[in-house]
Amino acid sequence: MKILFYNDPQQAFGGAESYWHDTAFFLRAAGISVHEFSFKRPASSVSTFFPQKHIIGQFLQAIEQFKPDIVHLNKNLLFAVSIHKALKSIRVPVVSTVHDYHTIPFATDIRNRLKLWVYPFRRCAATHIIPSLAYFNHLKNNNISDIHHIPHFIHPGEWAFNNRYNVHGKQLLYVGRLEKQKGIWVLLEALQILLKKDRDVHLSIIGEGSEAARTRRFIAHNRLDSYVTLLGEISRHEILHYFHCSTLLVMPSLKDEMFGLAGLEAQASGLPVLASNLTGIREWCRHAESGWMVSPGDAATLAAGIEYLLAHPDLRETIRHQARQQVITEFPVETSIQALIGLYRELLGVHTNNLQIGRRFNDSFEANKITL
Repeated sequence: MKILFYNDPQQAFGGAESYWHDTAFFLRAAGISVHEFSFKRPASSVSTFFPQKHIIGQFLQAIEQFKPDIVHLNKNLLFAVSIHKALKSIRVPVVSTVHDYHTIPFATDIRNRLKLWVYPFRRCAATHIIPSLAYFNHLKNNNISDIHHIPHFIHPGEWAFNNRYNVHGKQLLYVGRLEKQKGIWVLLEALQILLKKDRDVHLSIIGEGSEAARTRRFIAHNRLDSYVTLLGEISRHEILHYFHCSTLLVMPSLKDEMFGLAGLEAQASGLPVLASNLTGIREWCRHAESGWMVSPGDAATLAAGIEYLLAHPDLRETIRHQARQQVITEFPVETSIQALIGLYRELLGVHTNNLQIGRRFNDSFEANKITL
């Protein structure tokens, strides 16, 4: 079986990109031939709303050279018009993984019906993978067909558990795109509230995005340089290092998440997570059990949640151990990859057998796992 696995040109590395790389890796470990494909990012995104001959040509050339059995679209926003046009000219099943709510191609209400009418190219796949079980059930209840729930996954061997967690630390960590909807401004306001109370805290920010430049100016203008470290995009090896050096991961999202993969990675690494109480996040962050949840969008509430967790090290210790066990039992890589290969085979009309791939995963990771 051969899969052409497409992802938009990377402006900022996030959960969608982690999923793209990890899924391709584990599909290969299961014996599937995978070709990861993308384009160079254009200087301007204005023209991407219209079909571009060179993009269509390059995409069709990749299909001609690789001859895939299935095209899997991971994050398909930037060149969606061109890719939609290219896919209409071939007879290959197309699968799409939905990562963002604002790109939903399902006519569940008047707003989405209008978006689908204006942007018909958003429905260029025959079937869609929905990582969030809550949203999958919402779509099912609205009689949306051709959808499949396959959750994101974590391989515990990659995100080693921190056995030397500093319960007395005051190191906050943010990992994700620097975008308004991710709550970065709420987090910075919460930090200012804590500093005014003379709380000895420090925030490290990992990631880039459209708000990066403004974030740097805000930090400089408010003289927060001693309390905030901007790390930009760093390797996964370095992210694991910060997971192990930090006291708490903060995910202050303002809008529902399709999943929130960084939270799962932190949990597997033994770092407690404080997150907004939103759809998607609730599926892996259970209040006072495997994480701590607060209402989104309110800096005072977020600051109070951070302050409470920092003041209760025993609670954090309990949460981080329970979270690690939850990741292992509820989000194993084998289950998700089995389901994905099963979907591929279903589309191709191939009988699905249980794949004995667990050992192959472990062998592959033994040679490639992150070490400190």
